Amino acid sequence: MGLNLNQLPSGTRIFIDSNIFLYIFLRHPRWGKSCQKFIQRTEEMDIQGIVDEFVYNEVMHKLMVTAIVNKLHCSPANAIAFVKKTRNFSKNFLHSRKQEKCSGR
Repeated sequence: MGLNLNQLPSGTRIFIDSNIFLYIFLRHPRWGKSCQKFIQRTEEMDIQGIVDEFVYNEVMHKLMVTAIVNKLHCSPANAIAFVKKTRNFSKNFLHSRKQEKCSGR
């Protein structure tokens, strides 16, 4: 059994992976609150959290796919295919109220 995030000693320097942010943003029933407390400790400078651009990109990508899945009621694979084939995706889709179809074709 590993160390609980909330048991990290003050002053610890730690890399924060994408799952921590995703558990918070997606309100994970088991880990969300624990991760939120962990991030709060970094905000209070009790511990030092390190994040790189790969984590940022992964979190943004997964949140975007989740938003499409929720809005269009499709699978994650079809949501990704939809983004790939939709020109100016963020401009045209995210701001549109029109119901699009999400399929892998």
